[in-house]
Amino acid sequence: MVVVNVGTAYQLARSVQTRLPLTERVVTVSGEFANPGNYLVRIGTLYQDVVQLPANFATKDYRVVSGGPMMGFAVAALDVPVTKGTSGIILLRSQIFTETNCLRCARCVDICPLGLLPYRDRGLADCMECGLCAFVCPAHKYLVQKVRADKLTRQKN
Repeated sequence: MVVVNVGTAYQLARSVQTRLPLTERVVTVSGEFANPGNYLVRIGTLYQDVVQLPANFATKDYRVVSGGPMMGFAVAALDVPVTKGTSGIILLRSQIFTETNCLRCARCVDICPLGLLPYRDRGLADCMECGLCAFVCPAHKYLVQKVRADKLTRQKN
């Protein structure tokens, strides 16, 4: 069994029928200063061209998230091209949180759909990076970023 989203199913059917490669993607745009909606965008179009920001927009005051609010990842600038994997562009007002020591509240354990122990670094190779643990963490631990960095380190070794 293969599970795919609607956009992928549509593009697959279109490619089979027309024998043409993927050249465009539906991208959801949301957030402050964004013109929210779903847009059919050509692969390779820069995020800044998709979002159409006003001239006074300062990216240092905002976070740009590629993907969704939970599993998306931050991008440093808007000169990133849309790829076949781009599903959304979100502009969020920056909130700087100071990471503190773990409070041992176990909220990350309670919410983890895989029953992992993020606060103990146990079983993180099995983590699906959904972001729920970081979302509920009162200590503002960068748990998902830590997991991703750990997985990249393991791949290189």
